[in-house]
Amino acid sequence: MAFCSRSSLAATSTFLGLYVGTALYIAVTMVVQGGYKWWIGVLAGVGVAFFFFIIFEIGFKVPLLKGPVEAFLGIY
Repeated sequence: MAFCSRSSLAATSTFLGLYVGTALYIAVTMVVQGGYKWWIGVLAGVGVAFFFFIIFEIGFKVPLLKGPVEAFLGIY
C-alpha cells in the first residue's frame, strides 16, 4: 500500500505540480489509511502544501515543480 501511495504522489506531482500532489497525497492518505473525516484530511493536505510553499518558495527561494493549477493561480 505504501508503494502505491508514494508512486501515485510522484505521478500526480508530475502532472499537477508538487503542491497539488502533496495536498492530494496527504488528504487521501489521512482519509483512507488513517480513517479521518474527509474535511480534516483536506484541511491538513492544504495546510501542509501551504507550509511547503512558504518554506521553499518564500523562505529558501527554491522553486519546486509547478503544474497547471499554480499557473492558473499566478504562482510562479
